[in-house]
Amino acid sequence: ATSPAASSPPQYRRTAFFDEQLQAFEVWLNSERKHGAKPRLLPIALHALLTSTHRTRALRCIALYLDEGGNAAALTALSAGILPYAVSLLRTKSFDFRRDLLLTWVNLINADHSNV
Repeated sequence: ATSPAASSPPQYRRTAFFDEQLQAFEVWLNSERKHGAKPRLLPIALHALLTSTHRTRALRCIALYLDEGGNAAALTALSAGILPYAVSLLRTKSFDFRRDLLLTWVNLINADHSNV
């Protein structure tokens, strides 16, 4: 029998969880949203903003949701807790997602001036 110290450490395997959840959110944006369904994946998309790997895609989904969803969508995002995420993104030095971040802020401010 081999001792645990002699065996190699486990290899890190990146999970496909956020990729799959963002893909599901994109499908929802393109089809189910038109039928009045609620965005169940919005909290997961917000959490995906925390990782640089998924940040641009997640913010693109959120910006599209807010832009096409009107004030109701922005109020839903506010109640889901988007503000801390949006504020932290203002501090990043990356320019990859500035357009989507600006669109997100415009919709949040437009929806509820008192919370922003």
